[in-house]
Amino acid sequence: MDERDTTIQHLKNRDQKLRDALEQLTFRHAKKNEHAHKGLHNIRVKLTSLKWTTQLLSDNADMQNDDKQVQLNAIVHSTAELVRMVEDLKRTLEDPA
Repeated sequence: MDERDTTIQHLKNRDQKLRDALEQLTFRHAKKNEHAHKGLHNIRVKLTSLKWTTQLLSDNADMQNDDKQVQLNAIVHSTAELVRMVEDLKRTLEDPA
């Protein structure tokens, strides 16, 4: 085997190692992405439940206590903002560009 054949064989081996590494990274990325999607979905479900509950409390709160009403409104607003943030993160995972 001459030097050219040795170089070609070396490059083929290197190419195979790189392809294997890429395949492994692609698999790990897909698993991580799947885990993140499931986690974000679970967070969104819980936040939506919290949002609806605080909205119901706010709608049925005693209007004589303005301080409690303001606090409930702040919770409703913050929870809705958190839901939007989770949705933005999910969209970023789906299309990071």
